[in-house]
Parts: sequence; structure tokens; C-alpha cells
Amino acid sequence: MNRIKYSCILLVTVTGIVGAGLSGLACAEPAPATPGDEVTMEILNNAITFIKANHPDAAVFMPADISFTLSSSTGKDIEGYTGVIYSGGGWTISIGHAIVPNYAWGIKADYDNGKIVWIGDSKNGQISEESYTKLN
Repeated sequence: MNRIKYSCILLVTVTGIVGAGLSGLACAEPAPATPGDEVTMEILNNAITFIKANHPDAAVFMPADISFTLSSSTGKDIEGYTGVIYSGGGWTISIGHAIVPNYAWGIKADYDNGKIVWIGDSKNGQISEESYTKLN
């Protein structure tokens, strides 16, 4: 299973803990940065598993030790949409959804600026593929 790596810093004073935030010190078992991160990490892992199983030519660019970091949140400027972007090993994987009932998470995995592009969805824990392209 791929594990998302976060880092944290803990501010301590004589009277106790002042606060926590992200920085360059590794935490052993990080809590999700936002309430949806646990869900998007599961979707990320399921999408990677799906891509590896169905596209061996892409799987060679997803070694077992690949790790992803949460690089940004998307949709902050788009009303009615939420999402995140993970990056690692030359891949950029966007996961998001419109804020509507019974939504599916849209997923786009891009390797090396378009050399491989996989697009799919995740709904109820199931991954489905919409398209897959690989440039020679």
C-alpha cells in the first residue's frame, strides 16, 4: 500500500503545546490534514492499484516504493467543487468532485507532463476508467 508522507512541527512552551503545523520534520503516523484527506488517500491508492493492474506500461513508472505528497487543494476558487492534488515519482494525480448529492470523485493521473494520462472515477470505493493515453 502506498503511504502519503506528511511532515509536522509541534510548538511547545513551558506551559504546554501552543500549536502544530506543517514543516520539515517527519511524523511517524500523521493525521489527515483535512477531514477529506483520508478519503482521497484511499482513492489515490485504489487508482494506483487499478492503473498498475490494467496498464503494465504505466506500472513501470509506479514502483512499489513510490510516495506521494499532498501538493495542493483545488477548487478553492471554484464554487461547488472540492479536490486535492498529489504528486510523486513524476506523477501528478488530481482527485475532486462537484459538491452535489451522490457524487463520484473524478481522478486524473498525469505522468511526466502528459506522456501518460489516465482519467477515471471513484464511486463507492470502485474505480472505473474513462480514458488512457500514452505518447510514444
